[in-house]
Amino acid sequence: MADDEIILSELSDDELVQQMHDDLYDGLKEEIEEG
Repeated sequence: MADDEIILSELSDDELVQQMHDDLYDGLKEEIEEG
């Protein structure tokens, strides 16, 4: 995994949603669907 990976459990709900959106834009849709 990347060293700069964000720990989702440390994010608020809004931050989690934003991170998921960012991941989608970064082409990581697969990762989100698995989560």
